[in-house]
Amino acid sequence: MVSQVRDSVLAALAATRQLESPLLQACDDSPAGRPGTWTAKDHLAHIAHYREYGAAVLEAVRTGAPVPEDAEADLDRRNARILDENRGLAATDVRKQAAASYDRLVRAVELCSEAILRGPLSAGSNAPLWWLVSGCGWGHVGQHLAHWYKDRDDWPAAEEAARRVHEVEMSSFEDARHRAAATYNLGCFYATNGRPEEALGLVQEALAHAADLRDVARRDPDVDSIRHLLALDA
Repeated sequence: MVSQVRDSVLAALAATRQLESPLLQACDDSPAGRPGTWTAKDHLAHIAHYREYGAAVLEAVRTGAPVPEDAEADLDRRNARILDENRGLAATDVRKQAAASYDRLVRAVELCSEAILRGPLSAGSNAPLWWLVSGCGWGHVGQHLAHWYKDRDDWPAAEEAARRVHEVEMSSFEDARHRAAATYNLGCFYATNGRPEEALGLVQEALAHAADLRDVARRDPDVDSIRHLLALDA
């Protein structure tokens, strides 16, 4: 029996609340500990922005409205803009934004049919719409939580956050391509943090289950340290 994607997505989103808990608990109005790093409040405001965007896309696809586009195409510049726009907000307001964005995204998923969630993300896309929720939901939260821990020099906690996201993906979804991408992402975490042996095994496993990831690995800077070991042209 094929599992219902909507149920799996909602279960993975529910796990996001546990992932997000350390950021919510640490969200206050204190400045960053070191120049160039983000506070818990910064991370939460960023997460809330992309959850709102993801919910807006789901709502547009469901209702047939124009899909919203971010005016800033360059991702780094867009993220810098989001940071600047939200840094002056009070921590209490950011926590409210985080909660509201989560609720809106969950509601947007609930209102989508299976056919819509399994349908294309955009015209001509091979990716189903529900993959968007991973990008702005649990995967995104885990990524930012890991960055926050690394900035605090808490490497075990950063690793735990990365592995927790992988566990959510693997326990919630049957889609082979999506599971391969989750394993690839965990491999990238190790590759960018000086753990090439763990990275190599995970990335090789991902490539064995999703051949199209070879094209990603050929140009992905996250696997620079192990690319020569991947036999991408084999």
